[in-house]
Amino acid sequence: MPMIKTSNVKRRLTKIVSLSIATLFLLATGIVPAFGQSSNGTRVDLDIANLENLEEGHYEGWVVDGDERISFGKFNVRSNGDLETLSGKRIKHFETDKDVDDVQDFEITVEPDDDDDGKPSDSIILEGEADSSNKADLEFEAIDFDDLKGDYIVKAPTFTNPDVPAGVWFFDPDDNESSLDIPDAPKGWKYEGWVVYRNQVPLTTGRFSDPNGPDDFDGFSGDANPAPPFPGQDYIQNLPLGLKGPLLVDDGDSRIALTIEPDIDGTDPSGPLPFQLAPLTDKIPENIDVDEDFDFRMNRSKKSLPTGRVQLD
Repeated sequence: MPMIKTSNVKRRLTKIVSLSIATLFLLATGIVPAFGQSSNGTRVDLDIANLENLEEGHYEGWVVDGDERISFGKFNVRSNGDLETLSGKRIKHFETDKDVDDVQDFEITVEPDDDDDGKPSDSIILEGEADSSNKADLEFEAIDFDDLKGDYIVKAPTFTNPDVPAGVWFFDPDDNESSLDIPDAPKGWKYEGWVVYRNQVPLTTGRFSDPNGPDDFDGFSGDANPAPPFPGQDYIQNLPLGLKGPLLVDDGDSRIALTIEPDIDGTDPSGPLPFQLAPLTDKIPENIDVDEDFDFRMNRSKKSLPTGRVQLD
């Protein structure tokens, strides 16, 4: 039998103990790599700011290597901004499931809860081109917020009395054209209008891709008159939470917003509530005289945009 040097045994035991202690520490603190995979993968460090937690769905990171997109982990965001695994453990860093030597781009996508296809969705919330050091600054690039502006009217054209402030519409009744100056939504995204009633209850106006046509929802509007062929909604019937129509939105606390929502085959993976991307908003004026003044401008803001920094190690 060959002799085994005592010093070699001690070194091996020391290494095993050190690894065990490190593993126990990570498990005890809940700080883990995103995959916890073998050394065949490549480490990815990701810092993100102003990205909100998803009540439904999750985020996933991707390394773009030529025509191949390699996942470096699924994750969500805690209220304090920390990233966490889908099981709720804080992420120290990410790791691809195979070695990556070079990278052209990085992407962060929004994915549905039942995602198991191993492919990225078209809802890319952050992306950036890698530099020579395999680092990138990440931004939302699908729609340029600087290109967005729009007005809205407060009327209820589908109600028996259209001149009550119980609806919001994104069109100009004088010219019979859209009042939204925005591009068509790209693949992976849709626009959605909202009234946040008394700044508490979000009520959709519907989702749409083309601002020059109707949206996909009329469930709250009335039946007395046809709806204008543009995005918008009256709040007359079928309202949630016991609200009664006609619901007057000029109470002084209600707000209007146009959001940009993830879209995967006609479904929003982030759920029924407003997504964080809200480029156009306004506080609906109080006690509107619909006969005199009913056309208002929304304010553009970039405050809802997330940013990030990523590095391949």
